[in-house]
Amino acid sequence: MIEILSRYFKGFIFLTNSISRNKSNKKIPLYLLTLAVYPISLFVILLLFLFSKISIILFKILNR
Repeated sequence: MIEILSRYFKGFIFLTNSISRNKSNKKIPLYLLTLAVYPISLFVILLLFLFSKISIILFKILNR
């Protein structure tokens, strides 16, 4: 999970650096879109992680 989160933040930094190098007037909407979408994707990653852990626990309990 730590590796996934580190890649997540590396991707965020890469994306914001790419946007900042952009010289167009679309820079602000791209920043806003990035700031809106990235927290949602982090929430989805955490939900998938929790779902996988709960599924593993339930599988172990039901197979005893």
